[in-house]
Amino acid sequence: MKWVDKKIRNNLAVWIAVLLITAVLSIWLFSVIEIIGKEVLLSTNSLVGKELWFYESTLKLWKSVYILVIFTVTGMLIASGLITMLIPQPQRLARAHKLRRGYRK
Repeated sequence: MKWVDKKIRNNLAVWIAVLLITAVLSIWLFSVIEIIGKEVLLSTNSLVGKELWFYESTLKLWKSVYILVIFTVTGMLIASGLITMLIPQPQRLARAHKLRRGYRK
C-alpha cells in the first residue's frame, strides 16, 4: 500500500469503519425486527396446534441466537469499527509528538 497516498489511506480507513458499522447495525436491526414480529404473531390468538408450536420454537431460537451470537458479534464489530475510525494514524501521532517537543517542520 505504499502507492496509496496517506490522506487517501486515512479516508479509506474511515469509510471501511463506517461500512462495517452500517452492516452490523443492519444485521442487528433485522434480528430485532424478526423477534418482535414473532412475538406479535404469537400474541394474536389466530394460531392453532402445530403453527403455535412452530412459532414458539422459532421465537426461542431467534432469542437464543440473538443473545449468543448477534449481540456479542455486533458489540465486537462496532467496537472495532469505532477503534478503526477514532484512533489516530501513526503519522498524526508522530506529528503531534514533534509539535509537543518543539520541533517544527
